[in-house]
Amino acid sequence: IEAIRPTLFIDEAETFLKFDQELRGILNSGWHRSGTVQRCVGDEFEVRKFSTYCPKVIAGIGSLPDTIQDRSIVIQIRRKPLAVKVKRFRTGQVDHLTILGRKAARWALDNISELRDMVPNVPSGLNDRAADVWEPLMAIADRIGGDLPDEVRQAALAISAATPDSQ
Repeated sequence: IEAIRPTLFIDEAETFLKFDQELRGILNSGWHRSGTVQRCVGDEFEVRKFSTYCPKVIAGIGSLPDTIQDRSIVIQIRRKPLAVKVKRFRTGQVDHLTILGRKAARWALDNISELRDMVPNVPSGLNDRAADVWEPLMAIADRIGGDLPDEVRQAALAISAATPDSQ
């Protein structure tokens, strides 16, 4: 993670995540920019900190462990009803997405300095952790402008609004 700052895509998390405490600790630590883990490296077993901060997409059946779920934007998905018709996605036909990916990467490089310094206005209906998790997306939306800032805040409230017992 520290070397290349990837976005991690983890599938079938239910098969291992509840049982792998070390991996869960790494994922838990990486939800915030200051997230690190310590590991021993080299022949002298020197203790070194490694950054664990990066975007993560975790897919699985059922709920995530509480410590991960609390640090996440949870999007429930369900099977498409048979009556709904959509164009079938083919993994071999994604070349057009390369251009979109390059544009997104360029936009990020052009805007990273401004984004780091932004402190977006977070809706009061989010608890502290949810506000922290949504803040980067709100900063991106604010930077882009238009209707997007309002749409992202509405989505945050709809998906992650605090319940009375979580505040």
